[in-house]
Amino acid sequence: MALVSGYHLNQAAFLDDRQRLATTRCLDSDQHMAQEMGVTQAPDVVVFDTASLDAGVKLGNTRNYQRLKAVCEKLAEPTSPSMLHVL
Repeated sequence: MALVSGYHLNQAAFLDDRQRLATTRCLDSDQHMAQEMGVTQAPDVVVFDTASLDAGVKLGNTRNYQRLKAVCEKLAEPTSPSMLHVL
């Protein structure tokens, strides 16, 4: 609760959401996916192609917004699938 207060979040809403089964399932799913992708520290980012949930890429070293934006723009360019391994 110290973090919730520290970030000035709505404590009542936080506690209510935390009790919901959907929230628990979402968190469990995210943690499982992070473990499968080898995410071990922040700020690792995982980007998925919503057209194909099997098409995901883990991005490390995204310590600032400009780098993350540049990588996402590169991913959005029409390229061959093998280009993703260059990142």
